[in-house]
Amino acid sequence: MKKTICLVTTVSLLVVSGFSQEVKTKDSPLKHLHVVKTPKTVPPEVRAGFESIRDSDLSAYLGFLSSDLMEGRDTASRGYQIASSFVAALFAKWGIQPAGDIPSPPVRRSFFETPSPREPGEKSFFQKVLMKEYHEQQTVLTLKKTSDLHTKEITYEDEAGFKVFCRENLTLTGGVVFVGFGLDEKSLGFNEYRGLDVQGKFVLMFDGLPRSGRQDSPFQQGKLKEKYQPRRRSMGGFSKTRLAREKGALGVILIDDSVLEDQLDPLYPDDERPIIPGERRSMSLLRESGDMPWNRILTVKASEEIAQQVLSLHTSRKLMEIRDEIEKELRPGSFAVRGVQLTFSNRIRYRIIQSRNVLGILEGSDPELKEEVVIIGAHLDHLGMRGGYVFNGADDNGSGSVAVMEIAEAFALNDLKPKRSVLFALWTGEEKGLLGSRFYVQHPVVPMDQTVGCLNLDMVSRSYTRPGLKRMASRMFKIKETDSILEKIDINRFIAPSLAEKAPALYEMVRENNEYVGLHLFLRPSTGGMGGSDHAPFSMKGVPWVFFMAGFTRDYHQPTDSIEKVNTRLMRDITRLTYLTAYRLANQ
Repeated sequence: MKKTICLVTTVSLLVVSGFSQEVKTKDSPLKHLHVVKTPKTVPPEVRAGFESIRDSDLSAYLGFLSSDLMEGRDTASRGYQIASSFVAALFAKWGIQPAGDIPSPPVRRSFFETPSPREPGEKSFFQKVLMKEYHEQQTVLTLKKTSDLHTKEITYEDEAGFKVFCRENLTLTGGVVFVGFGLDEKSLGFNEYRGLDVQGKFVLMFDGLPRSGRQDSPFQQGKLKEKYQPRRRSMGGFSKTRLAREKGALGVILIDDSVLEDQLDPLYPDDERPIIPGERRSMSLLRESGDMPWNRILTVKASEEIAQQVLSLHTSRKLMEIRDEIEKELRPGSFAVRGVQLTFSNRIRYRIIQSRNVLGILEGSDPELKEEVVIIGAHLDHLGMRGGYVFNGADDNGSGSVAVMEIAEAFALNDLKPKRSVLFALWTGEEKGLLGSRFYVQHPVVPMDQTVGCLNLDMVSRSYTRPGLKRMASRMFKIKETDSILEKIDINRFIAPSLAEKAPALYEMVRENNEYVGLHLFLRPSTGGMGGSDHAPFSMKGVPWVFFMAGFTRDYHQPTDSIEKVNTRLMRDITRLTYLTAYRLANQ
């Protein structure tokens, strides 16, 4: 049974040591800014582990993981196998206990062969993750209108004018219902599903919202703006497709002309980046559980041309005329497209492959609380090799991986062990859709209801630029670019961790532990599993989380993401802050 973690905290205030008095009102976004001028002395019970986290160790481990010898650490590749074995070897050296699968007994091929020295039932450091790797896909949309006199059929193949994320052999057939923007907003009396039966049918809707970008749109005001256009990107979003699923729809056809631009090759590629041939490998878990938003209902993005052809089988009205009428009157213009059947067909070839998470555990010191666990994780995989280039992935996510390794060593070296157990996890397949972490939450080594927190590190070694900080402050923090306080932030020490809004204890832990580290923090409480990283599956299971991430650069997912560009001091301090936060969470 999970015990409640309680913190006695003071009212959260903006703490800017050494700064002049700035705006500190309760509703000001600056209340989440925390800057420490002179760090405090680290408490003795965690000092040994804290001081063991050094720039030199982080650089040494990162130099190996991001070297060309690792071949970019692609999921289920030779380089990834070597990298994961390297981590496991160091875990064993530090006394971290294996927490992965119990290996199958070796096959004895002859009478003279010596059996493995492994004890029966002894765990390994590896959790096997089975996946599908996709090679060929053929997707077809077929429209069929049958009348007393004849049958008309229109076929669209190979995602010409449409785009879909579907990784299974699937055929769906159903009627079509046009539902405008696909909204049911009771506060406005605006229900575009009213009087329509969408059970077992495809719903056709405009992407976006009525009067998008206009000040007279009610969806740009107050609570509705936050509901439909949240400031913080959430893996738990997808509100319109979620609503369609709740109404019983078979699938969603989103009208979005941007799919045509997505399919264009650039006329003049960016000279600053190499032109790399070849497609990235596409994978999924062998058995999908429907845990991610895009798995919950089939969603196809279609061009206006395709949508117009669907409607033309029922009415002579123009698509944009219908949109203008809905936006002008803010009244539903929905209708069933009678006599029309739409068939979605997806045929795919794949092979089954195997990769692995690396899992090591430090047992807690309390006889009861040791049954609970705090998870410190990062994804070890990257993008591999293409066109002769190695995608070394020093920042993404060699930096987070070596941070987890250093934290594991710090816990092992610290004399005083925390009350709860701590699980150190290096995930596979994050770049392919959070595959390793998603597999883990389906097959946890400690039950999810005994998992008290997840601390995720992803890209923790690159500094912000001054223009980048100002843009982000304006767009995400709602701080004016001209605000004088931005000039006082040290961009080489600045990070903006996001964390679960429903976990105020974690908020205070991060903020208070930074008093010993001295980073410039902007903490971002989030209602969902913000961002596409490995904390998201834990968020969806209700586990409190923190997502540590530093600056985002042009080297993201490029061969130029190399070790000589990292800020080792920033990486060290984020690692130390994560260590202190994890220790406190595990020791409450």
